[in-house]
Amino acid sequence: IGFYVERLKATKDPALKKKIDDSINQDRWDNDWPKLKKTTQDFEVRQAMLMKLFEAFADNPALSYQVGGLQNYFHYFFSLQDEKETREEEDALEFQFFSEILSGLLGNLQSSLPGQQVLAKLAAKESDSNGDGNFWRTITGSVITV
Repeated sequence: IGFYVERLKATKDPALKKKIDDSINQDRWDNDWPKLKKTTQDFEVRQAMLMKLFEAFADNPALSYQVGGLQNYFHYFFSLQDEKETREEEDALEFQFFSEILSGLLGNLQSSLPGQQVLAKLAAKESDSNGDGNFWRTITGSVITV
């Protein structure tokens, strides 16, 4: 709301400016808004840093394929991609666990614009000549064909 009010206060329309000034407690605005604005801007800086870290964790070959990297984790931790003649209950439980981890990792990213942008960037990235380097390919390659 503060950013909206800030834009309204910048109007050159004298009638609108008067309505805004009459509707806003100027002392509170002058004291509270700068603090709230700084807090919001600090949050956005931290959020951008977190998105860069997640993107590196998920898709930077120098990190993601190393121990602790997301692609390494999905490739070696789950046995869902192993060829088996029959699937057992243990495989279904592993698939459930895989789905819960994936949902936890990606679900929260969908709730913010910067997170949605990171997901879109990861989804749009092409694989290299070996078929590696694509976050979505790594994840779906970890799952059995149903």
